[in-house]
Amino acid sequence: MAGEKLRQMKAAARHLLDYLGEKDLLSIVIFDDVNPAELVVPAAPVTDRIALSHKIDLIEERGGTHMSTGMELGLRELRRGQSPERASSMFLLTDGQTWEDQDVCRSLADQCQASGISLYVFGLGTGAESNWDPRLLEDLALRSGGEWTLVETPEQVAPAFKSALQAMQGAAATNAQLTIRLIQGLSRGRSGG
Repeated sequence: MAGEKLRQMKAAARHLLDYLGEKDLLSIVIFDDVNPAELVVPAAPVTDRIALSHKIDLIEERGGTHMSTGMELGLRELRRGQSPERASSMFLLTDGQTWEDQDVCRSLADQCQASGISLYVFGLGTGAESNWDPRLLEDLALRSGGEWTLVETPEQVAPAFKSALQAMQGAAATNAQLTIRLIQGLSRGRSGG
C-alpha cells in the first residue's frame, strides 16, 4: 500500500482511536510479500492516544500482499487479549491479491471463528485500482462470522472502519446481559390517600 491509499489508511486507523475506550485493546499489524508481518502496536489498552497515533504515522510504504502472515500475527495478538468481557474482531484491509497463501488464509479465518473472533475484511479500490480477489475476501469474512466490504476509494476507508466498528460494538451490546436480583420481602410502597 502506498500513496493516497496509505495516507487514508493511516487516517482511518487514527480515526478509530476516537471510538475506542481505555478498556478496549488495540493491536496493529502490517504485512507485505517481502518481509514478515510487523507488529506496529502490540495488543494493549487504548490509553495513550498520542503515542498510538505517532506509531500509526510511522507506518511506511510496503511491497505486495501476503495476507496470511498478517492474519496469523493479528490472530496471535487477539488471542493474547481475549476475555469473556470483550468482543474480539480483526479488521483486515487489503488493496492487493494475496499470493500462494489463500488456503492458509482460509484456515486462519476458520481459527478466528473457532476462537470467537470475527473478521471484518475490506477490499480497497475498484477497477484498475484493485487486484484483490472478492471471492476470497467474502469467504474469509463468512468463515469467521464477520463481514466484508468493498471500499471504492481511499477516502472511504475511515467511514467503512467506523461503520464496521459501530456494528461490532452494537453486536457486543446486543449480546450483553442484564441480571436483576430482587431482594426477598421488598414490596412496592403505596401512596397515601
